[in-house]
Amino acid sequence: MTDLSAYMATTGLLNALQSPLFQRIRSARALGWEHTGGCTLYEHRDEVEAMLTA
Repeated sequence: MTDLSAYMATTGLLNALQSPLFQRIRSARALGWEHTGGCTLYEHRDEVEAMLTA
């Protein structure tokens, strides 16, 4: 399990969406990152996990 997966599992969806992490993701416009299909956040998990430590 990645750090991001563990964070989501322990935080819950609603709390996670309102969390500082997802505020940073939205501010970085990460949901608009280019991707090849599937989950954008998973495809860019290295960048998202870096936000966990920011």
